[in-house]
Amino acid sequence: MSAQEFLDLYKQMEALLDEKYGESAGRRGNAVTRFINEPAGREYRDELDLCREVRNLLTHNPEMEGRPVVEPAPALLQTLRDAVERLEAPPTVMQFATPVSNLMVTDFSQCTLSVMESMERRGFSHIPILLNQQIRGVFSVSTLFSYMLEYPNQGLDLSTSKVSDFREFTSIYNHTCERFMFMTPKHTYWDAQKAFENGSSPQKKRLVAIFITKTGDERGQLMGMLTPWDIIGQEEIPHEDSGRNHKKK
Repeated sequence: MSAQEFLDLYKQMEALLDEKYGESAGRRGNAVTRFINEPAGREYRDELDLCREVRNLLTHNPEMEGRPVVEPAPALLQTLRDAVERLEAPPTVMQFATPVSNLMVTDFSQCTLSVMESMERRGFSHIPILLNQQIRGVFSVSTLFSYMLEYPNQGLDLSTSKVSDFREFTSIYNHTCERFMFMTPKHTYWDAQKAFENGSSPQKKRLVAIFITKTGDERGQLMGMLTPWDIIGQEEIPHEDSGRNHKKK
């Protein structure tokens, strides 16, 4: 019976991958390969490679003298169950993100020095600038660096300056060596993991944060924030009360 259960689970996984990648039925084998080479299935790579071999044996040479040529081990059956469960209900970005209620945020009217002191005290490297619950920029540790390079001879009193004085360098799209992106709450953990991994290539600015908004862009209400530390290398869905935040590492 384990052989038939194995084949049923494998077919179920193929069907889910067919839907995930939009592959035709004749190319489902390619969908499995694609799955195990992406963040979504990387943790199952070795096991699913073995599952493919077992599946081929059971499909092309199912029986010998009335008995299955291979009896799948319980561990392989569990691997397929886990993969099917993940594909049916993948973890969402909000399960890993720091919710907006736990984020340190600021606005353009705040004193620059006070914001920087809070960042240093709490170990934060990037602070969203909000207006009406929408992101209007990010104040980061590189903001002052960019300002001083642009205006090396201009005096600056941090105790009297406001965040608004650095508006030119806090725009989401105007950070010199880092970038940000947006996702909706429906995006998955794997979407975020892939974005951070691709964002680490030398050809691109470093992706340092993903903002989760209702609309998936800066026009939507901010719901949470993800950094690479929330995603890369994580295997389990964190507890809702884990208290993670956008701390620098």
